[in-house]
Amino acid sequence: QSRSSLPTSSAAQIQKRQQAIDEARKMTEMYRQRVREIERWTISPNSRFMQQWDILIVAALIFTATVTPVEVGFLETEFNVLFVVN
Repeated sequence: QSRSSLPTSSAAQIQKRQQAIDEARKMTEMYRQRVREIERWTISPNSRFMQQWDILIVAALIFTATVTPVEVGFLETEFNVLFVVN
């Protein structure tokens, strides 16, 4: 191909493209900053804290699933420690 058939860019087009690139860079930096802010308040599902939290929740669920039916079915309703804990 000859050089004359290749597209030529004017200075205005080059400036317009550069502005678009600059705007994209600015938006990308804003996005990255927002992600960093969000990550600060996000708990990783793979963290040790979440593993311990899951164990605590499972223990509470097992306690509730076993104690509540026994309390409702066999015990008198009284305002005591078991009532408060359950």
